[in-house]
Amino acid sequence: MSTRIVLAAALAVTAFSATPSLADGKSDYMAACMGASNNNTELCTCKTAEAVKVADEEMLGFIVIALKDNPKFREMVQKGEVPDAVIKKWPIYVRESNKVCIPPAS
Repeated sequence: MSTRIVLAAALAVTAFSATPSLADGKSDYMAACMGASNNNTELCTCKTAEAVKVADEEMLGFIVIALKDNPKFREMVQKGEVPDAVIKKWPIYVRESNKVCIPPAS
């Protein structure tokens, strides 16, 4: 019995340590944004800060995929590989981050 408990605890620690942190998501998002924006540091710093207000770690991962390879992301959406919760929050993420980070045209 105690062996099972130790094994279960070890598996839980392993699973926890394998889960990407929000910090990892932020750095991945920033790198993908820099690539997609031709290294626009000001825009990407702002978009990263705003993205984490709306998106959880799972959604940040999908945003990174979309920034790096939009056709792949669209294909994933069509195949039903992107959770409905992410799809529903997507326009909120775009609207809210653009409202703060992209100045209105004069």
